[in-house]
Amino acid sequence: MYTVDIDTGTYTNSVGSPELKTTWTDPDFDASLHAFYYARVLEIPTPRWTTIQAHEMGIVPPDTVPATVQERAWASPIWYTPAASALKAAPAGTTVASLTAKGAAALTDAELKTLLVGKAMWIRNTVTNGMTKVRYDETGNAVALYVGDRALLPSDTGDLSATSYHTVPAPYSIANGKVVTMFGNTPLEMTLYRADGKYIGARSNEFGYANYEYTVQGPADLFDLGKAAANIPKDQASELHAKE
Repeated sequence: MYTVDIDTGTYTNSVGSPELKTTWTDPDFDASLHAFYYARVLEIPTPRWTTIQAHEMGIVPPDTVPATVQERAWASPIWYTPAASALKAAPAGTTVASLTAKGAAALTDAELKTLLVGKAMWIRNTVTNGMTKVRYDETGNAVALYVGDRALLPSDTGDLSATSYHTVPAPYSIANGKVVTMFGNTPLEMTLYRADGKYIGARSNEFGYANYEYTVQGPADLFDLGKAAANIPKDQASELHAKE
């Protein structure tokens, strides 16, 4: 077991293996989609530098920062590029260019605020069909209320290892026709378009594709979203369908 001793700024570690091997298969692999895969390694907790320095100076560690840290490392990615035949057979994705060519217009700041602020919206990834419910409150925080079973690991949006309800606030703002949400230090911009009676979102880092549908109405059957959803209490499941 590992132990962090806050008083001495030290730690012990008697776990781990010199070599680890495993095999994993992507259950959602689509031969027509570009993809990359990488492994992430999480270190055991160790004393933060402020904890070590506090011990050296003979003072109490500051309570404004965590006393410990947990470093992370990432493996070099493995890139997958579809064959030309797979790309040709794949259905064309929705792009901003195709939306605007059909007369779709981007929502203004006022329209975005009317649509989102103080309300909860279901957001469907039109590529993966993954569903997330986000509430945009009046204080400038976007809160993820439900994350499906596709999100399995701790990440910038919180510890999603147990899927279900999560209240993970992320600051957001609306300006220049965009919804800007901060994930850690990374801003993600979303432009929403009204097209064929739907609201379609294009994220700033997705190369001109519009891959998100915003709607107040939740899925017809929540329990189709994943096996993990079966753990949601009935009263909470009912709330997921309510319009806010």
